[in-house]
Amino acid sequence: MYNFIEAVSKFNSQQISRIDEGYKQYFGLLLSGVLSVINFGKLEPLQSSSDYEYDEDIIKKMKHSLYESWEIYDPKSVFETISWLLNEGHSKKYESLKYTTLDEAIQEKYKKIKKDIETENYSDDVYTTHGFRDKEHYIETLLKDEIKELQHNWDFILAFRGLNVKNIRAWDIGRAAYLVWECYFFDYLKKFEAEQLIDTLAEVAAKEFSNFTEFACSYALGRIFWYFSISKKNNINKEMTEIVYELLEAFEILFSSNDGLWAVNQWWNIDESNNKTCR
Repeated sequence: MYNFIEAVSKFNSQQISRIDEGYKQYFGLLLSGVLSVINFGKLEPLQSSSDYEYDEDIIKKMKHSLYESWEIYDPKSVFETISWLLNEGHSKKYESLKYTTLDEAIQEKYKKIKKDIETENYSDDVYTTHGFRDKEHYIETLLKDEIKELQHNWDFILAFRGLNVKNIRAWDIGRAAYLVWECYFFDYLKKFEAEQLIDTLAEVAAKEFSNFTEFACSYALGRIFWYFSISKKNNINKEMTEIVYELLEAFEILFSSNDGLWAVNQWWNIDESNNKTCR
């Protein structure tokens, strides 16, 4: 996995960024590149399913798939999900471990569990009814499970700490950009709402990264971390191998020197005074 991320860092992207406001929308859609390539083989413009003739059963199945993956079914759930990806996402879990020690992370988790339980203010009968001696025994049991998860994720952080990848924000940003496209397609968003969200994602990405190569490395690390954290497996199994091959195939298309979207298009910069040159 370490070598895979290093290989991604070798992909070439444009050396100069653009600052024109008119490019921002297209740039925001480019951030969905991996999922767009995997699902369509290309980048699609914002479009509504109501503008075309689609089989209703197919649309229903697609909407159901979106709900199963994200619990999105209306405008409110769209905005809640995009907000979570922008403000927390999987980046929060990753960064909470990367910039602290395991012991500190365990202490913080203990404080949070204790605070949450004290807020509920259950009587001791509630705990004994569910097989616990008392509140402290319940906290101790919860903490044991949390420590296992923290240790598992900490092993990942240590294994990849030597990489020059500052965060996994691109994993959240890229998925959010694709979700905006998908939710507009299903008419969960109005056109101006989708465009505003795309603009916001473009601005967030421009502040975090300098080029598409950096973005790709962050996206790849985030994708691998997400699978690692939910699978609870330390070994490189069949599913992880498939994930790597899928990412690599998408990156090879996106960074193709002839017409790859992340190779021929420039990174967008939020303002001229902060113009960045790709490293």
